Amino acid sequence: KSMWPTRGVASASSMWNFHYKRKLKKNRMKTKNNLRTFSLCMLLSLLGFACSKPATYEDALKLYEAGDYQKAIEMLVPMCEGDDSLSQKLLVLCYDQTKQYEEALKCMLPLAEKGECDMSYLAGQYYANGWGTVKDLDKALECYREAGRHGNIQALVRMGAIYAEKHDDANARKCYQIAAEQGDVSACFLYGYYLYEGIGGEADKEEGLKWLKKAQEKGDQNADKFLKEHKL
Repeated sequence: KSMWPTRGVASASSMWNFHYKRKLKKNRMKTKNNLRTFSLCMLLSLLGFACSKPATYEDALKLYEAGDYQKAIEMLVPMCEGDDSLSQKLLVLCYDQTKQYEEALKCMLPLAEKGECDMSYLAGQYYANGWGTVKDLDKALECYREAGRHGNIQALVRMGAIYAEKHDDANARKCYQIAAEQGDVSACFLYGYYLYEGIGGEADKEEGLKWLKKAQEKGDQNADKFLKEHKL
């Protein structure tokens, strides 16, 4: 027989195997949990990436239409660093709505220089009224003239008003004539009035009356009032 207590050795070996397997099981569980945690982190990361997709012009437009101009501004500023004129124009309108006139003017002038006639027209209003800058009728005229070249009829009417303010009735009458001939209702009244009263040139009551009646037919209240007061 062996001199070694085989029973005791078997017990020690069994205990070692038991502890080893238990430790191995724990390690496997830990690895499994780590893999689960990693997978969950990856999933959350992907979801977060999906949720934080870049803002678009359409997103900013929805905010603008909802009246949330400040949030729209925050969204648009990074988008306007490139050459996205559509986003830049929307940013101008947001600044305008929040009365941040200096910022609006700073953004609109480069667009006006690129030939965006609506921005030229708006710049004319800013200079004419002194919004975000000192009032400058000459600069306003320059902006309105540029907008008028690109087909903005209302810009011609504004030019006429500035010439009238500068007591340059002849040029005011010319602007009103061009705008009236292109169908602007208020210009029909003003051109007719200037003709009828002989302002900025010779009087022509017959031609003036024709334009005044045309303005009245189109619903101009000033023309209607003038014709009724003069019983014409």
